[in-house]
Parts: sequence; structure tokens; C-alpha cells
Amino acid sequence: MSYFEKEFNEAKNLLSAARRIVIISHRGPDGDTIGSNLALRRALKLQWKKEVISACIDPIPVNSDFLAEAKEYVRDFDLSWPDVLVAVDCGAHYMMKFHESKPDLLKGKPPLINIDHHTSNDNFGSINIVDAKAAAAGQIVYKFMRFCDFSFDRHIATCLLHALYFDTGSFMHSNTDPDVLDIASRLVL
Repeated sequence: MSYFEKEFNEAKNLLSAARRIVIISHRGPDGDTIGSNLALRRALKLQWKKEVISACIDPIPVNSDFLAEAKEYVRDFDLSWPDVLVAVDCGAHYMMKFHESKPDLLKGKPPLINIDHHTSNDNFGSINIVDAKAAAAGQIVYKFMRFCDFSFDRHIATCLLHALYFDTGSFMHSNTDPDVLDIASRLVL
């Protein structure tokens, strides 16, 4: 069986059937959560014609504001709006922080796709794509996007490179394995 084939199929089916999607980044956002969010957002908007909102309870950091559509993040959203939620790089449910103001967030309506790489992840999603061996959530998002046959423009590639670069410490941490370098090389467009 290939890498998360079952979960990727389930997530692809949910997202392709949805009209409106909210992608959530963790509180105190970093380059991985922002880059992963914006790459997936752009692909869903441009290639599947979805309405997509990027949300984070906290403002995005200055080191990520150069990314395409970074300034379109919202700090709150109406839970009745999306058909599907996606959490990227949230190491546990409480990292989204939205559950405090939206207690129904984790009840499965709308379904929540959890894409993460932290060992602390508490599998809070309706679908959990959690790979603790991955260096970054961006690495998983890249593989999911390939699975969905998304094409990669320079903005998507830049967002995913930003995610990888951030969580590998500029490709210097020990989590910089051959797979990370292969993905990074494919994203240099």
C-alpha cells in the first residue's frame, strides 16, 4: 500500500465534493503551517475552483508575509460556512485554538482533515494524515497534492519550499533526509 493511500483517497473525495473549505493554521504560526496552508489553498482554488479561507487565531509572522495570498488570512470564521475543515501542522487539537470559541469544531460536522507531522498529534480529525517521520507538514501536503494530480505553479512551489525550509532549519537539521531534498529539488521551478 502506498503512502497514506486510504487517508489520501478519503481526503480527496471530501475536498472534491466540497464547495467551501476552511484551512486552519496553528496558533503562533510558523513557516510550515503558513506555507502548507497557502499551497493547498491555492491549488484548491485554482485547480478545483473551490472557495477557500485560510484561518489562524494569531497574525501571520513577518517572515511569511511575502507568500502569495498571505495577507488574506482571517482571524475568525463562521463554522456554518465550510463544507470541510483542514488543519495543517497542528500538533494537537488545542493548537488550532478555535475550539474555544467554536466548541462544535471537533464534532465532525463539518468533517475535519488533520494533516500533521508531530508525535504529539492526538488524531483529532475525521481523517488523520499524521506522519511523525515527516520533516514538515509541507512534505505531507506536497505528497497529497501529487496524489490529487495538482500542478505546481511558482507560488505553490514557493509556499511548500518555505514550509520545508522552516521546519528543517534551512535544510540543516537532522530531519533533512533524501525525501526532503528530493521534494525541494522538484519545487525549484
